[in-house]
Amino acid sequence: MPDYDDLLAKARALGEAIASSKALQEVRAAEQRIRLNEASNRLRDEHRDLALKIARLEAENKPIEPEDKRKMSELHERLRTDLLFQQLLRAQVEYEDLMNRVNEAVTRELGERLGQQTGG
Repeated sequence: MPDYDDLLAKARALGEAIASSKALQEVRAAEQRIRLNEASNRLRDEHRDLALKIARLEAENKPIEPEDKRKMSELHERLRTDLLFQQLLRAQVEYEDLMNRVNEAVTRELGERLGQQTGG
C-alpha cells in the first residue's frame, strides 16, 4: 500500500505528464499565436475588458447599456470567426477531454477499489 510520499510522487508524475502532453502543448501554442498576432490580441483584450465591465455592472445591479450589449455581440462574432481563436478553442476542447478522461480513470479506479474494500 503506497504511503503519503508515494502518492505525492505519483501526483507530481501525473502533473508532469499532463504538462508535457500534446493536448496542453497545443493550448499553449494557440495562446502564444494569439499573443503574437496584433489583431487577435487586441480582440481578446477588448472582449476581456468589456466582459469585466458588464460583470461589474451586473454585480452592482446596474443596467447594461445597449451599446455595450451590441459591442459584446459584435466581439463574440469576431471571436467566433477568428482563425486563431478557433484553433485555441479546438485545443482547449482536446485538453478538457484529456482531463475528463484522467479524472474518470482515477474515479473509476477509486470506485472499484473502495467497492472491493467494502465487499461490494
